[in-house]
Amino acid sequence: MGTLIQQEDIKSINLHQQQIYEEHEKKTTSKLIDGYMSILEKIKTRNSLKIIDLGGGAGFFASALREYFPLKNCEIFVIDTTQYDT
Repeated sequence: MGTLIQQEDIKSINLHQQQIYEEHEKKTTSKLIDGYMSILEKIKTRNSLKIIDLGGGAGFFASALREYFPLKNCEIFVIDTTQYDT
């Protein structure tokens, strides 16, 4: 007979999954910024910006964009369906 998975086990798995995703995001954010640098340089001089980060996860890329565009008139929206149950 199989073992039942308890709610505590699920929370533990989700926390571990969250940590893995966040670590991956931290490692890839600078590579993403470097990869988009030619586009970022072109739009940096605009008076206002609205950026949508689809699948933004924990928001590390959006935070890096915020640092790159410190303007008050730069809005960054993060949309991600991932929900962590901790």
